[in-house]
Amino acid sequence: MAWNFFAFALFPAVLAIFLARLLAGERPTVYEDGGQSRDFISVHDVADTALQVLTDDRADGRVLNLGSGQPRRIADIGRTLATLTGREDLQPHVTKQFRRGDRRGRAQKSSLG
Repeated sequence: MAWNFFAFALFPAVLAIFLARLLAGERPTVYEDGGQSRDFISVHDVADTALQVLTDDRADGRVLNLGSGQPRRIADIGRTLATLTGREDLQPHVTKQFRRGDRRGRAQKSSLG
């Protein structure tokens, strides 16, 4: 299972939403305190792993978890995207509103179990 994967034209929801707001001249909205984290993995890494699994009998009938193993804080993602889009003036708005069902952190190191 890949947690959040990205490619040139495909972004997980949080990246797409933040980019859309920044390109529209609006600040990204970050819920909670911005410290919640997510793991992002390149779609290229997911595809490479899928091809490797098809040729490796050790994976037969086993669960494969994919992740970069590097959690990224949501507020940091908003700040980084603001910088990359040249909109440092549009720093994330951290609402401090906790939403029911939101997970504090998600990170997964790749494993074969």
